[in-house]
Amino acid sequence: MILDTSSVILRVSRERKVEGNITSITLIEYPPVRLYGKFVGRYTS
Repeated sequence: MILDTSSVILRVSRERKVEGNITSITLIEYPPVRLYGKFVGRYTS
C-alpha cells in the first residue's frame, strides 16, 4: 500500500504507526517522516 501525504501527516500527528510505503512527493512535502520512529516502510518514486 502506498500512503498519500495527508494520511501520513494525520498518522504522525496522532502518534500512530505508519505502515506502508510513501512516495518521494510525500518525503518532499513532509520531510519529518524520515525521522519518525514509528515509520515502517520504504520510499518509492
